[in-house]
Amino acid sequence: MKFLLYAFLLLTLTALASQKQYLRIDQIQKDEMACLHKKPEVAAPSVGGIPHGTHCVQILRCQPTDQTPRWCQVTYFKKRGWIDLSQTSPDPACQADADAPLTQRILVYAQSKLGAPYRYGKTGPYSFDCSGFVYSTFRHVGISIPRTAILQSQSGDKLTRAELRPGDMVFFDTLHRGKIVHSGIYLGKGTFIHASSGSAFRVTISPLDTGFYKDKFRWGVRKIPDTNTTEPKASPSPTSEHLAPIPPTVAPLHTKPPASVPPTSRTPHTTKKITAQKSTPKPRTASHQKKHTAHHHSIHKRKPHPSAKKIKRTPKKRKKPPLSEFGATVKKAFPNIFGR
Repeated sequence: MKFLLYAFLLLTLTALASQKQYLRIDQIQKDEMACLHKKPEVAAPSVGGIPHGTHCVQILRCQPTDQTPRWCQVTYFKKRGWIDLSQTSPDPACQADADAPLTQRILVYAQSKLGAPYRYGKTGPYSFDCSGFVYSTFRHVGISIPRTAILQSQSGDKLTRAELRPGDMVFFDTLHRGKIVHSGIYLGKGTFIHASSGSAFRVTISPLDTGFYKDKFRWGVRKIPDTNTTEPKASPSPTSEHLAPIPPTVAPLHTKPPASVPPTSRTPHTTKKITAQKSTPKPRTASHQKKHTAHHHSIHKRKPHPSAKKIKRTPKKRKKPPLSEFGATVKKAFPNIFGR
């Protein structure tokens, strides 16, 4: 009997583990963060926080339902901690698997990175820049796009604001310099998700039709293939029946030479010792030597300009320092020694 009970519990736990559950942090203020605790207690030390609006926070395990408040252990950016479920709500949209539509998979993965910090040059999985976030999201679903924002904006046909659909890439000229410097992913309903280098400095959701990005939007690009279109049928490959025979242009190998050509008689090969001849320079004439000397002096010793005046500099006479009182007395006593 105990064996059957243990087997039933094991199967239940396995089924629960295979069905991943996710949370959304939306039951707190917008400027607050849900605290991750080391233990399922309010007084337990904190191991991190999750900002408001974060989607797809994966649940690892939960306490029994009869305890209040109920705690669940979650994982968020390599951190594991316990969170109070009163700060969260279920997020069934994140439970999309590989059979879900491609657009939904892109939006789910992009929203799961909400709150990730902005780092220039990073492509995830824990920090991004604007083009790195778009690149990582599309790479996650198997779509290859360029790495930088300006190359991403040139990877497809340009779309206007009215032609945008969820999952399209959107591009901006935030510096008004005539080139693309920022990118994001359109979510629909006039919003897009992006790694902001502004005041948010993290992956966030911003309005497209109002605020800072209203007049910065330039165009969008769609990389999600349309399921309604059918690929053109390939033309049948030509068979050997449709091809004309090609006349041989090269003579077959191993053929005998013509009878009129006599066989060549081989003579022993003689080698001659070739010595390198040293090139002797031609003797210079007197006029050539004179020109060469004049050219050499003109390069290495420049002559002064004829209009330049020659200034004679005479060395200045060095003044003798004045004698001290004792020296003056000695000079008067012995004038022949010191001279005049």
